[in-house]
Amino acid sequence: MENFTVQSETERLIIKPLEKEDYESWLQGFESRLPSKHRHDEGQIDMSECTEEWFGKLVEKHQQLASEDNAYVFGVFLKEDHTHVGMIDFSTLVRYDFQWGENRVCTA
Repeated sequence: MENFTVQSETERLIIKPLEKEDYESWLQGFESRLPSKHRHDEGQIDMSECTEEWFGKLVEKHQQLASEDNAYVFGVFLKEDHTHVGMIDFSTLVRYDFQWGENRVCTA
C-alpha cells in the first residue's frame, strides 16, 4: 500500500496526513485543550489511553481509510513550530450514481 502524503501549506499552516513522528505535537495539542465553552465543543479530553503505540495504529488506520477512498484525515500544524492546532477529515457517506460526503473540523 502506498502512503497517502498530500500536503498543503498556507502562510502560517501545514495541513497534512498524520505521521508517527507527529505524536508529541499531536498529544500536546489535545492535552492542552481548554474546558468546553459551547455545546459543540468537546473541551478537555482524557488522553491517557493515547500512547505512542496507539497513535501509530491511528496513523495506519487513517492511511488504510485513504487507500480505500473512504476518508482522508489531516492534521493541522503551525508552520513556525509544528504545534498541532486541529484536525480536518473528509469522509464518504454514500456512493451510488452520485457521491455524498462530509467534512469535519476539530481544534486541538
